[in-house]
Amino acid sequence: MLVAQFILIWAASYTIFASLKDRSRGLNSMILCLAIALSYVFNINIRLNNLLVDYVLAIITVAALVGIFVYKKRPKMLIFHVALFSGTLLLIKNSAAFFVAIIAIYYLYTIIKQTKAGSLLKKGLKVTSLFSGTYLMAAIPFIWWEIHVHSTFTSSKHEISASAYQSQLAHDGLKGFLSIGQAFLHQIFNLGSLSTQGLILINIGLISAWAIIKYAFNHPNNLFKLLGWLDLITLLYYGSLLGMYILSMPFAEAITLDGFERYMSTVIILNLFIGILCIVYVIDETYYEQDISKRSPRNFQSIWTKNSYQLATFLTMFFAIIMMYSEINGTNFTNNYNRRTLPVMLTKVANPWTKQNNTKILIVDPQKVEVVTYYTGYLANYYFFTNNATGQATFSKSKVKFKKDLNQYKYVVIPKYDKSFTHGTTKFYHQKIKTGFYRIHKNHLQKINLKDKTEYQ
Repeated sequence: MLVAQFILIWAASYTIFASLKDRSRGLNSMILCLAIALSYVFNINIRLNNLLVDYVLAIITVAALVGIFVYKKRPKMLIFHVALFSGTLLLIKNSAAFFVAIIAIYYLYTIIKQTKAGSLLKKGLKVTSLFSGTYLMAAIPFIWWEIHVHSTFTSSKHEISASAYQSQLAHDGLKGFLSIGQAFLHQIFNLGSLSTQGLILINIGLISAWAIIKYAFNHPNNLFKLLGWLDLITLLYYGSLLGMYILSMPFAEAITLDGFERYMSTVIILNLFIGILCIVYVIDETYYEQDISKRSPRNFQSIWTKNSYQLATFLTMFFAIIMMYSEINGTNFTNNYNRRTLPVMLTKVANPWTKQNNTKILIVDPQKVEVVTYYTGYLANYYFFTNNATGQATFSKSKVKFKKDLNQYKYVVIPKYDKSFTHGTTKFYHQKIKTGFYRIHKNHLQKINLKDKTEYQ
């Protein structure tokens, strides 16, 4: 799944190059490469080596918008493209409806502009039929999936519904809602917030590009108007995110704004790509030779403009490579740091179980904080497909108590070396055990090897 998602992300990333009017201009391509590298900065909370979909939502939305731009004069491809990408987004996550709405607005604008029907009535009927037909196709797989989910699973903790709202209101009250709102506003205006920094960067970048291109190159452009639309998208997303925290998320998570930076990274990355794509398009309009077929290495206004173009291309390429290396090094650091975390160590001593069961399993974890926060138990429940896994960090020095505690369980798992547990097994069972997966008997522990896949319950 990770490999498939990685391929999907890079396939979607590659689509941004389809927006180039002239692919022979290195500066344009390098700016888009820099956009991809910059997007990883705002994805730093999750990176690419996991199955969280916040970056996926942004990059697929960008690919959908680029496709509408590219296929605007090919109606059949345009309809199929919009239906496919909108349907895909809806299947990825319900909250992707926000991004589907952005695609729908741009799609509606495009078909209105491209429709050449005679009278206003005919044009309206044609646009309505195209739009409704496209989104009917996009909605069919989503509706099918929703029927399956609601018939199989209970409601999600992030589900917005009348019953969820009433429950939150009864539990938290108006004071709870206001405290969440205050925390939300404080986070938005916190300059240390990565999403806020991204929003400021996009505003400064687009205003600077608009001013330089308009006044230094005497080329009027719509970048300032675009900034207004992007800020509106961000504002609406802020509202939808606040609604999720207030109406559907448990108060204990909502008051800490759990996942705020991760959720906001999606819209920041989306706006970053849209802004840079439009800047590149406007930059192409400022080139000395506008006839693409006549462009060559000699088509510059002067030797100074040629040198400036070459220097800008080199610097953009340099920073794109440096930032991409930063992402790779950051991912490697995270991987190295996580090598001795509990999930990784668990895979080294026991195979995951795939049959639901009620087997009582003890997980020995020397990290007390993981046990106290129930992280160890939750992890083991999923790993062994049971409801009776328990984490423990400290053990009695009494022989009777030590054995009594251990005999409550059928299995004991020791992913990491625990000094107190090893001391107990050496003293009371005469077995020196450091790590491993063991079946508990009255007077000894029987080790189960990774190769033994028949031992389950």
